[in-house]
Amino acid sequence: MLFVFHHLPLPMSDQSTLDRFQHARALFRSVIAKPEPTDLYDRQSWNMAGVHTVLTESLLSVYKQAEKITRHDEAAFSFYAFITVSGVTHHHMQEEEHYLPCLEPEFVRRYALMRRVFCIV
Repeated sequence: MLFVFHHLPLPMSDQSTLDRFQHARALFRSVIAKPEPTDLYDRQSWNMAGVHTVLTESLLSVYKQAEKITRHDEAAFSFYAFITVSGVTHHHMQEEEHYLPCLEPEFVRRYALMRRVFCIV
């Protein structure tokens, strides 16, 4: 895979994108700030919020660093970004193909955390 960087100032860190990251972080952290629930369904939501916190923080790290990469660091950053995005992609493919179909419809209705965060209809 070839990554091409051009050295023009790009407006990567626009405020609306950063606001969405902050909203997601706050929402996920509000769930994981509580002790691990004993209820099976609540625990699944708590676990998912923890995983999505890691994914959100990882993507935010790539996003914030992207503007500041020097020519010397392009290869290393490309690999870092590729691994980060690949991890997020893999996680969501597994979630959509294997995890979510196993859940009861009530769970999906009750804990649609990703839908609220990312405005998925």
